Amino acid sequence: MRDFKLNKFFDLIIIPFNSLLHLLTNNEISDCFASVLSHLSDDGYFILDIFVPDPELLYRNPNKKYKEMIIDHPKGGKCLVWQESKYDQETEINDIKWVFDRNDNRTEEYQFQMRMIYPDTIDRLLFEAGFTIEQKLGDYNSKSFNENSLLQIYICSKQ
Repeated sequence: MRDFKLNKFFDLIIIPFNSLLHLLTNNEISDCFASVLSHLSDDGYFILDIFVPDPELLYRNPNKKYKEMIIDHPKGGKCLVWQESKYDQETEINDIKWVFDRNDNRTEEYQFQMRMIYPDTIDRLLFEAGFTIEQKLGDYNSKSFNENSLLQIYICSKQ
């Protein structure tokens, strides 16, 4: 995601569902954006979809498990997902552990990190990479981004 060369141009490139947040530094994100830009056609669009960091979730007790959601487990049955997390304000990285509690009394754990990227930072990184932000949306219903938005959806073109 940080460095790819496909020798093709695309009219549409999408990084959906918080995928970008697994790049943990500005340099990694800038490298990714440079690769995207080099593959975007002159009239093409780059769409980026990430959530807005929620301080209430970031600064909750790191020693406590929180019920996140109930999902259908790929191996069958319902699964309760618990989350433990510890946010580092300096690096803006959230260390996350999901515990999948299945109906059959088995649990699975999955640990990962996500970078919490605030709107001003992503705006700057996109501009510095050579993108123009054509639209900035706050949800999947095309509502304009505002201070209450839960999502940051960017529709960008080349500068």
